Amino acid sequence: MEHLDHWPATPGSLFHHVFLHIESFGRVAPFLIGRLDNEERATSPLMIRPLSHTGVRIHKATTLDELYGPDGKIREDGTFLNEHQDVLDLILAHTAGEGIRFGLRS
Repeated sequence: MEHLDHWPATPGSLFHHVFLHIESFGRVAPFLIGRLDNEERATSPLMIRPLSHTGVRIHKATTLDELYGPDGKIREDGTFLNEHQDVLDLILAHTAGEGIRFGLRS
C-alpha cells in the first residue's frame, strides 16, 4: 500500500477496493482487492492483497481513512469484482487455503 497515495493522484483516476473474507479448507482469510480506473487509460490489473484480521483493521484505520478525503478518489465499492468473479473465486480460495505457507494468521 506504499504507493496507494500516488495512484489516484493522476487526474481522472479512481481507486475502487473491497475487503473480503474467504473461507477455504476450514480457514478464513481476509483480502484487500482493488483496481485503479482512469478515464484516459485502461483499467489496472486487480490488486489482491492477503491480510491478517489485524491487517484489515490497520488498513481501515490508517492508510485508507487518510486517503478517502473529500475528492472521493478512493472508494469502497466491490462492483468491479463482477467482471472478474470466475477467476477470483479460484484465486482467492487457493490463496486462502495455502495461506499457512506464507504466514496468514487469524
